[in-house]
Amino acid sequence: MDAWLSPTCRNLLAHMSDYLDETLDAAQEARIQQHLATCAYCRAMVETTRITIVLYRAAPMVAMPREVHARLVRALALEQPAKR
Repeated sequence: MDAWLSPTCRNLLAHMSDYLDETLDAAQEARIQQHLATCAYCRAMVETTRITIVLYRAAPMVAMPREVHARLVRALALEQPAKR
């Protein structure tokens, strides 16, 4: 994470998924909303992430081509620790 970010910015970024999923307790959500009211950087991060999620959910599901799937399975198998 960037060193120039304030501790409040770091806290927001660490909890952004929970904030967007609306799973934070009321006090933490209020602190984040208060921070967003004054921090253009964090507002941009939250809105960009929110838009990305909306676009991802709206995109059609596309089947992975078989050859791509096979390459992925082989690559993942190479990353697995050796079995004893």
